[in-house]
Amino acid sequence: MIRNSIDEETTNVNIHSAEMTALLRCSYPNMSHDSISKCLVSSDGVNNTYQFIKHFNYPLLGRVISARAGFLLNESVRLLQARQYDSCISIGSGLSMLTYLISNKITREIAIFDCDVDEMLSERQKRISSVESLTNFKPQFSQNCSINIIDAYKKGTMLNELFPEIKKPLFILEGISYFLPKTVFSWLLDQIFHYDSKAVIFDYCHSAENSQCLDRLLNTLPDFLCKGDAIYPSTSLPINRLYQNFNQVKTYAMDEVDIILSEKNNETILLRDQNNYVPTKIVVAE
Repeated sequence: MIRNSIDEETTNVNIHSAEMTALLRCSYPNMSHDSISKCLVSSDGVNNTYQFIKHFNYPLLGRVISARAGFLLNESVRLLQARQYDSCISIGSGLSMLTYLISNKITREIAIFDCDVDEMLSERQKRISSVESLTNFKPQFSQNCSINIIDAYKKGTMLNELFPEIKKPLFILEGISYFLPKTVFSWLLDQIFHYDSKAVIFDYCHSAENSQCLDRLLNTLPDFLCKGDAIYPSTSLPINRLYQNFNQVKTYAMDEVDIILSEKNNETILLRDQNNYVPTKIVVAE
């Protein structure tokens, strides 16, 4: 049994969000293939997560996060094995161990990066180092890269300046569209478009689909989804321009993802009524 030895308390909002995601991606390990990320969550983070679920009446949140995690893992491994991408770059990694799981499943050597703000990277490394059960991890399975997307947008920093040796990247943008204004997320995708050979996987909230769960969160959390600015209609710039910059673009609604993974892993399908969860979609562009 994996033991959590992280007992410190934190008041940082970003770390609280990262803890929630890390914990919930392990809610359905048959779906996510992740039983590691929860080891980086403090007892305070566990309590905050379950209080959030209870307060906002969102019992399916763990299923949504686990399904997303499993789908991103499967698609990332598929792309890295089938195509000659030279790297995997996770932006906004938080406390997720997705890159570690990817590194264990692929059979070829590539550069792997976990990118986040300095404070998060420092906390991530400290927690990995302090958890006793993680001592069997491959040393340096990924490289840390400090990046603040909003600051980079304001300064006009080119994304490829941060990765000068990388020519054919796979970018993973798990969960970050919810925290970025549309202009910033559009800029980030534009930066990825500059690469001649690239792939990207990301998820976003889709405004054309009604959901009582989404309405409840928007009405009670003033900063949820950047006050609604991080909700994308199907014709919005970041989504539409993908078709001009990639050979193949596929979009999957969360109920589709849940069906795919449930059938593959002999699980019961749970995401049937989107009134019970936030309607999101996952995009795989290659």
